[in-house]
Amino acid sequence: MARCGGKLGWAIQDVSMTAPGMGWIVANGPSASDFLAHTGDNGARWTVAWPPRAPVSVDFVSPTSGYGTGLPDNANAIVATQDGGRHWSNELSRHLTLSG
Repeated sequence: MARCGGKLGWAIQDVSMTAPGMGWIVANGPSASDFLAHTGDNGARWTVAWPPRAPVSVDFVSPTSGYGTGLPDNANAIVATQDGGRHWSNELSRHLTLSG
């Protein structure tokens, strides 16, 4: 269990650091809903973004631009944001089949 934004019990699922001291996490709260949180001060403070459907994994290439994979209703989804995670757009069809 992690303490993030003053709240105990957030389980961190993924981390993406974009610059020294600046990064994003995908976490799961006590109510089991996924969300994003951003820090710009080495994790001293976190700002939570509650998108309607948070990706399971994220990779931010800048403080505002990032990509995510997996959504609660589509494990194969690939999504993108250009506004720091406030809005996400589908990058690929929900009919994509991944093989490995």
